[in-house]
Amino acid sequence: PNVLSVGGTSLNTSAYTYRSEAGWSGSGGGYSRYVSRPSYQASANPIPVRATPDVAYNSDPNTGYYIYSSYAAGGASGWFRAAGTSAAAPQWAALLALATTRVGRWCGLDFFVHYLIVRPVFGGRKKNESKS
Repeated sequence: PNVLSVGGTSLNTSAYTYRSEAGWSGSGGGYSRYVSRPSYQASANPIPVRATPDVAYNSDPNTGYYIYSSYAAGGASGWFRAAGTSAAAPQWAALLALATTRVGRWCGLDFFVHYLIVRPVFGGRKKNESKS
């Protein structure tokens, strides 16, 4: 129960402007057989058990993001397009590490997701809640 499950979305932008976001077909989700619904899922999950994923990140290879690697992998280095939930999960970990540093202590996933990320970034509402 003390993990953050990261799913994938497909992000649609135009000239750096958000257009839409939907669940990525390469990502999945479901319901736990054993873990009760956490408080931070109460407004989005009507089932009394934990739903996964908890959060999502752009993961579609067609709408991915660029990263820079100075390490020559296969003889190539420089800018690469990255995607997938294997790239999304460490980026969420970095966001939580930054939030922990700012607050100075671990406050729990419900606190981070809703009070440090959703509210400050989106003004107290879920601005880009993706639809599957």
